Amino acid sequence: MAETPDRVLSKEDIPTLVNILTPVASKCSALGLQLGLKDWQIKNIEKNRHDCESQLQEILVERLNKEEPLSWRDLVTALSSDSVRERRVAHQIESHFTSLSTPHQARPNVSLPHCDTSLSSSSSQLPSQQNPLESRPTTSL
Repeated sequence: MAETPDRVLSKEDIPTLVNILTPVASKCSALGLQLGLKDWQIKNIEKNRHDCESQLQEILVERLNKEEPLSWRDLVTALSSDSVRERRVAHQIESHFTSLSTPHQARPNVSLPHCDTSLSSSSSQLPSQQNPLESRPTTSL
C-alpha cells in the first residue's frame, strides 16, 4: 500500500465519492472536519439525511475548489478513526483509488483469465477427441 501514490482528488472523483460517502456522511464528524466543515454544517447534514447526497456533492465541490489539496488518503485517515462502518467506507475509498492508480497492472491480470478460459475450452475439445482413442482399447477388450 505504501507504493500507491497519494493522489489529490479532482472534480471527476466527486460522483464516486458521493456514492461511497453518503451512507456515513451524516454520522462521521471526522469526515466533516476533514472536509473543512463547521459544526453547524455537520449538524445540518445530520438533520437533513434525506438530502445528504446533494449536500455532500456541494461540500465536495466547494472543498476541492479551495487552494489546499485534499487527497483520498486524507479521507481514509479521517474515516479510519471512527466506527466499523466508517472503516469499511475508508476501505472502499482506498480500494477504489488504489485500483485506479495501477490500471496497467490490473488490466492484464483481468484479461489473462479470459484467454485461459478460451484455451481451456479448446483443450476441452482435445480430450473429447482422445475419448474415442480411449474407447478403442476398451472395444478390443
